[in-house]
Amino acid sequence: MAHDFAKKGKTRQKKKNSAKNQATPWRNFAAGLVVGVILGPLLYLAIVADRPDTPVAQAAQPDTKEQSSDKTAKNPTTSLKKLKNQIEFTFYDKLPKQQTKIDLSPEPARDSKSSTQRYMLQAGSFRKLSDADQLRADLIMKGLSNTKINSVTRSGSTWHRVQIGPFDSKRVMNQARNILSRNGTDSLVLSIKK
Repeated sequence: MAHDFAKKGKTRQKKKNSAKNQATPWRNFAAGLVVGVILGPLLYLAIVADRPDTPVAQAAQPDTKEQSSDKTAKNPTTSLKKLKNQIEFTFYDKLPKQQTKIDLSPEPARDSKSSTQRYMLQAGSFRKLSDADQLRADLIMKGLSNTKINSVTRSGSTWHRVQIGPFDSKRVMNQARNILSRNGTDSLVLSIKK
């Protein structure tokens, strides 16, 4: 069986050329973008400077009287000073006339005694009473004296919950929660109605 090796080489060259042609549109796009970004602002400035009604063009045009009498008109700092004198800022006049009324009356403080919420913290839930009792003893040693064990039977199994509280305010409850977190114990906040 005879092989034509000449055709095989031509197909490889076609594949290489097609890969080059695919990269060319992206290169052209990137080059056009760069040229547009550079030349766009320059073209805009050239157009704005040609208009006689803009302050930039007025500052760029020298007065014939001043040019003949004063040689400093060619100095760029003097043209900038002229431009600053021509620009008028009106917000200095408008801002003092605008007033905003702010209500400074304080909101009435909530009475903590009228709150209907109480809070409990649950530090753990165990199947064995001995594990729950051990955690309760640790928490009492760390200063949380209002710790108790609440046993609940659900679906035929008994759980022993270690709970701290009740607390009448969130502030006191958060203090107890901070003590728990410093000692590496996660807690769950439970809300109870009075």
